[in-house]
Amino acid sequence: LEYFDGKGLYAIPGLIDPHFHVDSCLATPVALAEAIVPWGTTTLCAEVLDIAHYAHILGKDPVKTAKSYLKEMEKLPLRLLPMAPGKMIPVNMTRELLDWEHNFGLGEMLPHNILGKRQEYLDLIAKARKEHKFISGHVLHRIWDFPKDDYDGRPEGCHMITENEIDSFPIAGYSHDHEIFNYEDLVTILGRGMNALVRTLDGMAREILP
Repeated sequence: LEYFDGKGLYAIPGLIDPHFHVDSCLATPVALAEAIVPWGTTTLCAEVLDIAHYAHILGKDPVKTAKSYLKEMEKLPLRLLPMAPGKMIPVNMTRELLDWEHNFGLGEMLPHNILGKRQEYLDLIAKARKEHKFISGHVLHRIWDFPKDDYDGRPEGCHMITENEIDSFPIAGYSHDHEIFNYEDLVTILGRGMNALVRTLDGMAREILP
């Protein structure tokens, strides 16, 4: 039995960051762990969107690149839970990463793919839910408009999401919105049976937490 004298400190569980672009911090996983673990963060839901996206742009294999980047994650002093990017790489590669034995869930799902009823993305959500995996994405605020149903082209404009459009997400099996910035949005998402991730606590803690 080992005793530790905290000298008045508080003991809390390890902190979990449910949405972290681990490849965008411009640090290796080892360096990142050295920076955040001493402050109490012990688990990251690790988005690998950017490294997979740029690998695809450069003609490399996004799946192999993401796996290579995280190849020593089990040796780290924290848990990295890889997320398969739901945008900016081909759907078949998202599915391949979703099937990876270390995969934790589906990340960065975009609302226009749900509102446009794109079957391949609805299938990704159905697969993730069937396997009890985490699903992360956008719901509220601005939605890209795609003229003539060109969902793969560059969007020409956007609009604020409507009440009826919000209802489409829980029907499709969406689990939550990962970009909540105020109390009204929090109530909107929770009221529809989805979970909400507060994107920033800068100035929001006093408003949302009570």
